[in-house]
Parts: sequence; C-alpha cells; structure tokens
Amino acid sequence: MQEFKTSTSRWQALITREPTADGAFVYCVRTTGIYCRPICKARLARRANVEFYATSLEAEGAGYRSCKRCRPELPMHSPESDKIDAVCQYLQNLNLEQPLPTLEDMAMLAGLTKFHFHRSFKRVVGLTPKAYLSIIAEQRNIASTVSPSNPIDQNSTDCCKPIMASDLVLDSMDRTLWESSHSTPSSRPAENLSRTSQMCPRP
Repeated sequence: MQEFKTSTSRWQALITREPTADGAFVYCVRTTGIYCRPICKARLARRANVEFYATSLEAEGAGYRSCKRCRPELPMHSPESDKIDAVCQYLQNLNLEQPLPTLEDMAMLAGLTKFHFHRSFKRVVGLTPKAYLSIIAEQRNIASTVSPSNPIDQNSTDCCKPIMASDLVLDSMDRTLWESSHSTPSSRPAENLSRTSQMCPRP
C-alpha cells in the first residue's frame, strides 16, 4: 500500500483523486489560502501553486483555511473508523489478568494489515497504537492498586481515559461550531473543551 510520503506521489494521487490518499495528507493552494482533502472535487490548481502537509493542523499552522466543500479539518468516518472504535472498546473491556494485545493482535481484530491498521489508528484516534496501549497500561496499574482500604478518586482515572474514535468526531464538530461563532479557544466554557485536553499531563 502506498504511503504518499513524497510530493510526487501526493501530486499523482491528487490528479487521480486516489481514494486511499484521503486522510494520508492534505494539499494547500497558495493563491486561495485554502487546504483540501486529496479527493476534493474542487478544480485542480496548477502544480506550482500547490503544497502538501501531512495533517490539517500543519496546514492551519502555515496559515491556510479549510475548504468548506470537503471539510478536511473533520475526521473521516469510514468502516475503518468503526473497526478502530471496536478495538478501543475491546482494550477498555480487558480484565486485569488478560495481557495487552500486540500490534499484530489488534490489526487482526480490526481485519486489517499491520501497516494499514497502524496508519488508520493514528489517523482516527490521534495516537499511535503504542501510545494508546501505554495509557491503557497506566489505567491497569492504577486499578491494580485499588483496595477497600485505599479507594481511588474517580477523577484520577478519568484523566487517563483513552479517547474513542467517535469522541473525536464530536470534538471536531464542537470546534467547528465555536469557530463559526468567532469564539476563541480562551473563551470556551470548560465543559466544552476537547477531551484531548483531559489526557494525563506529562510529569
């Protein structure tokens, strides 16, 4: 499976509107200041006016605005997203006695190749499978220390709750609504902050 890592491969995918390129990168048009998905049906710009970024965050960091037609800032929803959600749910439901699965195990559960699963997982969840498993392992370590004489504060586990793929779709929709009303991140109510901010802080 092609990775679309080079400008040449990305341009070729853009010309043909290659479906598998969606989610692998975004392209930006210098003359309009807009970035799109590689499958966007907008008229193809001249090669000299196009540049590529791996993610929408990088494109926005470079000053580009998202296309209102293809909405590249929103996570793709596809059958793969459902498969990733199912794997996340499986990991959450594991007993403490059960070993954590390997990358190969998770890919098999999703019915994908190891490479395809790794790329899809990172795109959908925003973390690599290894990073996600680290969060699960931390939860298990916390849970294993709980006893009747040493109850654990519920809030201490909530901060480490992994993100489901479906949660990210809601977070992005929330972000879009705030942007459309011209609010700034600092003006958002605390209860509407993205769940990604609830990840455990680094020491």
